[in-house]
Formats: sequence, C-alpha cells, structure tokens
Amino acid sequence: MTSTPATRSHLSIAADWTRMWNREIPAEGLVVSDALVHFGRTPPSPRPATTTGPAELQTVVDGIGTAVDGVVYAVQGDPVLDQEGRRITIVWSVGATDLAPRTGIDVLLLDDQGRIAEVWSVTGDILLPPLR
Repeated sequence: MTSTPATRSHLSIAADWTRMWNREIPAEGLVVSDALVHFGRTPPSPRPATTTGPAELQTVVDGIGTAVDGVVYAVQGDPVLDQEGRRITIVWSVGATDLAPRTGIDVLLLDDQGRIAEVWSVTGDILLPPLR
C-alpha cells in the first residue's frame, strides 16, 4: 500500500511554490530541510545545478529576483497530481521587464506530510501551451 500526502491540495502546494518564486513567501516551511531542487537549464544568473534545503533554494530565488527586473512567475493551466498523490506537474510561465517570456515545467515530489522533498525544474526557450 502506498501512503499519500493528504495535508494540503496539490493546487495549494503549486500556488505556494509559485508564490515562493515570486518572493511572496519563504522556501522555509514549503520544502523539507534536505529538499533537492534540480535545474535543467543554464541560468541567466549564477546558481548551482542542484540546491539542497530551503536556504540554498531561497538564495537562488532571491538571486533571480534581484538580478532580473520585474520577474513574475505564474502557473499555466491546472497542475496535475499523479495517481499516487506524490508528484505534482506544473507548467509555468515567467516574464520580466527586459526579457522575453518563457515557460517551464516543474515536477514536485512530496513527502508523507505533503511537503516538497524534491523538484525537477526545466525552463524552455519556446512557449508551451497550458496543461489541459
């Protein structure tokens, strides 16, 4: 039998993940203490390919927010929860004052309490349509 996180809805978790990238809430409390976030693209500002824990993730979020004027992230379409209730797939967009819009896909792996334990994040150069 598979245990599934039931503390919060996947829509709420996806919304908070996006709010974190918009620097509205901190990474602390959203991700577990040893959360891994794997980035699949060379960034416009320096950062590691993988972060460990909320402090390293927050450094990346703050670095992008400082380096990129007017950066705003948004969820595109409805995030999808897998059948086991452990993975959320999000198609997102990002815009900024002096940069062309981009989209990306994040896959969030949840722990038993519904906190984010691991993420795979890829930003694309071609705009994707929202999830349906």
